[in-house]
Amino acid sequence: MLASVSLQAFAGVRELTLPEVPKSLTAPEDRAGYVLCHFWDGMDWTDSVWVADGPAMEQNFVNFVSVFPHASAASVNTAVDILFEDLRDNREAYKVMADIAAMYLNDTESPMRDDKLYVVFLNRFLDDKVLDEARLTRFRYQLDDVSKNLPGAVANDFSYADSHGHESTLHTLWGAGYTILMFYDPECRHCHQVIEFFSRSELVNRRLGEKSLRILAVDTSEGDMPVDALPIPATWISARADESVEDAGLYSFREMPALYLLSPGNEVLLKDASPEAIVKKLSDIE
Repeated sequence: MLASVSLQAFAGVRELTLPEVPKSLTAPEDRAGYVLCHFWDGMDWTDSVWVADGPAMEQNFVNFVSVFPHASAASVNTAVDILFEDLRDNREAYKVMADIAAMYLNDTESPMRDDKLYVVFLNRFLDDKVLDEARLTRFRYQLDDVSKNLPGAVANDFSYADSHGHESTLHTLWGAGYTILMFYDPECRHCHQVIEFFSRSELVNRRLGEKSLRILAVDTSEGDMPVDALPIPATWISARADESVEDAGLYSFREMPALYLLSPGNEVLLKDASPEAIVKKLSDIE
C-alpha cells in the first residue's frame, strides 16, 4: 500500500488549514519553522470521528512532515514536542499519530522513510511513556536499530577479507575518495539487479577509473558462494566480513542489498539508499 501512496490518494479528505505566518518572519527557514510549530493549532483532538479518519490523519501527517526539510532541526524537534505534548492526555489520539509516524517514517516500503527523522519521534514516544508496554518495547528495539550509522555520523568500522585473501578494514579507505558500501546476499535477486545497475553506470565506472570512488561489496551470506552468483566486477572490492557485522550490532540489514554512500572520511552521506539516489548524489557532488 505504502509504495503507491501519493497526495492524490487522499483527494477530498479533510485537511488542516495552514497557519498564517507573521509578516515579520522573512527568512524561509523561520517561516517554515512557524508553520511546523503551529501546524496542528486547528486540530480538535477530542473529535474522535476525525481522529479515527485514517486517510485524513495520514494526509495531515504527510503535509506536516513535508515541511520538515525547509525548517531548522531545532524547529523540527520543537514541532514534534508540541504535537505530542498536546496528545499526552489523549492516549487514543497519541497512539494513532505514533502508528502513522511509524508507518510513514520506518516502513521499508514507504517513500517517506527517514531514519534520522524517525529517531526524533521515537525519543519522544519513549520519553513520554504514554503508550502500552508492547509498543514501547517495539520502539526501543527500533530506536537501537535505526540509530546505527545515521547520515552525518562516521560509519561503523569492521574488518573484512577481500577475494584475494587480503585483510583490511572499512576505515582503511579513509581519504581514498567516496565509497559505495554494499552489503548483499549472493542469492538475492534484487542484489543482482543493483550490481548490474552500478556496473552499467557511466558515472560510477568513470569515477572508479579516476580512483575518486570505491565500491566495497560485502557478502553477508554464511555458506559457500552459489554457482549462479553474479560475479563482482574486478574494479570493485569483493569482500566478506570476518564476523557478522549485523550480529555484532554494527549494522542493521532490513532489506538487501543495504546500500550506503560514504564520504572520503567515511561519514555517512546516504543510508539504505536506492542505487539511483546514490548515483544522483555522486553527480551532485562532482
